[in-house]
Amino acid sequence: CYVQDDMVKFHYAKAANDDQEEIEMEELGRKSCDNAGDRYKVGIPGAHLSVSFQCDLCVFRNLYRRDPSGERDDMALCIIRRINLDAFWSREPSTLKANIGQLNTLITLCEGQGFSPHLPARGPFPVEDTVGYSVAFGMLAQSLRAGRHSRSYTQFGTIRKLRSAFSNLYMTSPTCGENQVTSAVGGSPKTYLTQCPTNSLWFARWSLGCETRMGFILKQNKVMSIEVLIALIKLTRKKIERSQAEKEKWKCIMLFSYIIISFVGALRGSEGLQLHLQETMLDLDKGKKISSGPPFINPHVIIALEGRFKGEKGERCHKIALSSTTKSGIPVRQALELLLAGRQSLVRSQSPWVFVNIDGSKVSFGEMNELYLDAMVELKEADDLNVLGMDECEIREEFSIYRSFRRSSTTHAQNVEV
Repeated sequence: CYVQDDMVKFHYAKAANDDQEEIEMEELGRKSCDNAGDRYKVGIPGAHLSVSFQCDLCVFRNLYRRDPSGERDDMALCIIRRINLDAFWSREPSTLKANIGQLNTLITLCEGQGFSPHLPARGPFPVEDTVGYSVAFGMLAQSLRAGRHSRSYTQFGTIRKLRSAFSNLYMTSPTCGENQVTSAVGGSPKTYLTQCPTNSLWFARWSLGCETRMGFILKQNKVMSIEVLIALIKLTRKKIERSQAEKEKWKCIMLFSYIIISFVGALRGSEGLQLHLQETMLDLDKGKKISSGPPFINPHVIIALEGRFKGEKGERCHKIALSSTTKSGIPVRQALELLLAGRQSLVRSQSPWVFVNIDGSKVSFGEMNELYLDAMVELKEADDLNVLGMDECEIREEFSIYRSFRRSSTTHAQNVEV
């Protein structure tokens, strides 16, 4: 009876179909589960024929080079038991049952012809960790710590980084250099064949079982409706008009312009903060005139973003053309001209960036995000009648400049069928 010890409280995700859960558990000859977590707490008959398995004691000896003793080792054995169960549950009971049936069929057919099938030996295994048990142990130990989104555990998306760290370290070791095989043809991508334990089939299956048991918490930045965005633009415009101190006025101008540029340009994260002063000034007058004949030119404004961007190598300058005024009435040119005028009159700095503080330091992601969240909180508090539908929103939990503007822009484009 291979059952999880409740000495350590591991996290179990809630299954979508509890009825199917109970049916599968009954097929294992166990009592039907009361909740989805029980599904992963028992071994599956025949799992060792599909997933490499060593008993808890053997794994302990491979990791510690000694026999267990004391309460601390009891906890280690509990974690090892959880590791093996996760590996088992990388396959569904029905799949494992079918595999046993096929093996029995093979044996019956061969014996019917007067010989036994030549099946691979089941052991012994080497007295060392060849498949990545130590990294799996570390990952589960980390999962027991409080995480960013939950106080009771750290989710799989975080603990899997330990596997990446180990794999990178292995690639730099003499062991990898001795055993590594590289395959490449012409200019095609290279394939590296290594004996890294975390690249083993067992580790891949254990990772799948662990992720399936733990599930994941997905907290995407929330999308702003076009009504919320326009209300936010109006709010920041009023804040600019009311501001008296230069420092406060400049912050409001930056936020006003950043909101518009990031939304209309569908920019992610801190890309909007890469606005280059000189390159943007050079193209400021382009797109002012409307051409009625070929080539037809609509009113537009060009922004220049310089630096390192996702999916690209090295530093580059991207020049992006945006409509001077969108169909929704968002004044892009007006915002950019106001931003550049304020940059020259309110900030005395030789920095090449447009978004800088009064002291000349470049505005960070955190600083701009805080300005944005403060404005969103203010907008929510001012909406007494909940016209914008923000009453249920947790502003500081659900919104961020990291993805809110990009997701809002792409969603609005889909809605208006652009």
